[in-house]
Amino acid sequence: MTSILILEDDPMVQFIHKSYLEKIDATAEVTVSLNAKAAENILAEKEIDLVLLDIHLGQENGLTVLRELRHQHFAGEVILISAATEVHYIKEASHLGILDYLIKPFTFERFQESYLRFLEKRQLLTTDTLPQTKVDALFQTASAKTKITATPEPFELEKGLTEATLGLIFAAMRQFDGAFTILELSEKIGLSHVSVRKYVQFLESQQIIKSETIYRKIGRPYQVFQLIKTTSPFMTYLEGLTKD
Repeated sequence: MTSILILEDDPMVQFIHKSYLEKIDATAEVTVSLNAKAAENILAEKEIDLVLLDIHLGQENGLTVLRELRHQHFAGEVILISAATEVHYIKEASHLGILDYLIKPFTFERFQESYLRFLEKRQLLTTDTLPQTKVDALFQTASAKTKITATPEPFELEKGLTEATLGLIFAAMRQFDGAFTILELSEKIGLSHVSVRKYVQFLESQQIIKSETIYRKIGRPYQVFQLIKTTSPFMTYLEGLTKD
């Protein structure tokens, strides 16, 4: 389970953050703090994987909080979410090792992209060593950007779907030796059952996966899914999204 701390003094923005997180990852444990002191107490009591941090916190400065986190060797990730667009804020935040910087107001799609970047980074860092291609992806170097531009022309996705999530789900599907359920897929990725189902249905409509209903003597029937071997242009597009 992912543990997230929202450090934000605006209750409405807190609500937006929590609502977005529930849509993307319903299993995440979300704690909210209005000020740095309360956040400090929370961090002392529990292990936090991700902090969503504002810069302007009443009379406090989120960058001061961030500097203190780094001084204490905080092991989690930090996403700065602020209306501040001044370059000196952005430069300092970058030097302090943030994962991403979102400028208010932001869209759900941009928020989701940032959260998926967090999940991808955490997954990459579960191994002891990384090849150059994975390091490039981690730091988004020039060589990684070159790979992105070399992928096939993007297809038009259904409303509410993003390339980042589609690539993550397709990569997870390829890790199954055979059939899988939506529950198994959502647990592997760490996204909500509802979010994963939308992408599974879309991929089935594109004839990338096929479904089968399993009937049992006792209990309700359930569906399993399996990738279809195909050389269609859409499959080439998906492979481009997950290419090392």
